[in-house]
Amino acid sequence: MKRAVLILSTFLFVYLENSYAQESLEDLYLKGGEFTEVNKAIKEAEKHFGRDINLPVRLPATAYTHSFGSFRKDGISQLTLKYLNENTGHTHYSIRVTEKYDRPNVKSPQETVSLKNGEKALYLDRDNADALMFELDSFEYILILDKNSFGSNSKETLVQIANSIR
Repeated sequence: MKRAVLILSTFLFVYLENSYAQESLEDLYLKGGEFTEVNKAIKEAEKHFGRDINLPVRLPATAYTHSFGSFRKDGISQLTLKYLNENTGHTHYSIRVTEKYDRPNVKSPQETVSLKNGEKALYLDRDNADALMFELDSFEYILILDKNSFGSNSKETLVQIANSIR
C-alpha cells in the first residue's frame, strides 16, 4: 500500500511539474488579456493619442525571446512594451509611454543626465532595476532595465536607448 501511494505521489508530482513547466510566457502574458502583440498595442495607443509615438530604434545588447505590448486607458493612458528572455528569468526591459502630466516627486535615489537632444532625463537607481525618465514630443517615457542584466552599465545603456528615439 505504501509503495502504491509513493508511486501515485511521484506520478502526481511529475505531472503537476510538467503541467506548470509547459505554461509558456505567451500563455502567462496573453491569457489575461492585458498584453498583446507589440504592434497592436502601439497602433491602439497611437489611435487613442491621435499621433505617432516615436520609439527607440536601439534595444539593450542582450537576447530577448519574447516581446509583449499593452495599452491601458484607465486613469493615465499608458503604452507598455516588455521584452523578456525566458531562458535567463531575469533579463527584462520595458518602455512606458504616457502623455506628459504632473508627476509627484520621485523618492528613489536619482541623478539628472543630459540626452543628446539637450533634454534632461532623470535616472533612478532602484534595488532590482534602473529607470530613465524623460519627456519628448509631449510624451513622458520611462525606460526600465533589470540590474541583473547590466549591473553598473545600465545607466549608459538607458541613455543610449533614449538617444536612439527619432
